[in-house]
Amino acid sequence: MSVIVEQVRVRPAVDFGGKVNLYANPYVIGAAIGVLSWIVFAIADDPLGITTSFSALAGLAAMPFVGAATVWHNSYWAQNAPSLSYGALFLVGVIAGAFAAAWFNRQIRLQTVPATWGQRFGYVPLWRYTAAFAGGAFEMYGARLAGGCASGHGLSGTMQLALSSWIFTIVMFATAVLAGSAMFNNESQMSLPVTDPLLLPLGIVFGFAFGWLLQRGGLADTEVIIAQLRLRNSALFKVMLTAIIVGGVGVFVLHHGGLAVYHVKSTNLLAVALGAVLFGLGMALLGYCPGSALAAVGTGSLHAFAGVFGMLGGAIAFAFSFDWIKAKLLPVGAFGALRLPEMTGIPDPVWFAVVLLFGLFLLIILDRRHP
Repeated sequence: MSVIVEQVRVRPAVDFGGKVNLYANPYVIGAAIGVLSWIVFAIADDPLGITTSFSALAGLAAMPFVGAATVWHNSYWAQNAPSLSYGALFLVGVIAGAFAAAWFNRQIRLQTVPATWGQRFGYVPLWRYTAAFAGGAFEMYGARLAGGCASGHGLSGTMQLALSSWIFTIVMFATAVLAGSAMFNNESQMSLPVTDPLLLPLGIVFGFAFGWLLQRGGLADTEVIIAQLRLRNSALFKVMLTAIIVGGVGVFVLHHGGLAVYHVKSTNLLAVALGAVLFGLGMALLGYCPGSALAAVGTGSLHAFAGVFGMLGGAIAFAFSFDWIKAKLLPVGAFGALRLPEMTGIPDPVWFAVVLLFGLFLLIILDRRHP
């Protein structure tokens, strides 16, 4: 099998005019992610998510610079200690799964500057890497401030009807679309403790499945993400909406059957809103969310690798500012782990019916606009 090396001028992996489509049907991928979420909730008792485990491991990156004692005594890492855990191996699995999917489908390429970025800002790798690093840092800091990312809030949280997750997802996408449209629509030029050892193999397995699905859905391709932010392609929305609908109904059934428990993120309104804005800006700059950035690393994206380093920097910066955030931001609009059913008094089945009907309506509109 040949490996495509695209060092400077990188062609788009997808022709959005409809002539070429290298990826799977987004509805199939979304449904598969939804089903995967059922399995993860029921077996691992740990929803799909990226940034919590990533920020914990960022403590390892900080140790050579600040010392192990400083990391272990940091108030944030005291709650999210670096360890060999299910979550850590899930991250490895995402990269491995995306690599395997790309290799199997002959889509490995060493990408430095994506075509859309190059056409707008020029084909200068250093400038692209700098922007990717900044985008990764914004994303990670925003995700930790908000308590979750596009996976933890945007998928797992919305499936559980968590108020904080719906606020985050709406604000994040609004910010990312505005920033992405503004940027691209103008045409021009140590030893580690081991936690939950029985779950360690499952981290690789579930992460592998998630990474494979991200790559096959086209979400490890920055051209697909940026096209979504420019409102010229709807693959990302289709995958997420389908995953939310399928996953949400399944998790609801599992929860009420006593086979899974909810993991609802706290509603800290100011922190969630500010974090979503930072995350959206970072997503427009980087061209990936944290999960898809890891998947893109597995497919050979060098600028995604720069973004991952930025994510490390953002996680470290957040850890050292956590005490101030905890005192000044988290108490503002703090309502705890609040779900829409508890907030409104409307039972879960009604909410899921509303989400299902609205989601189907929106998917139909998106499918007609971008078949």
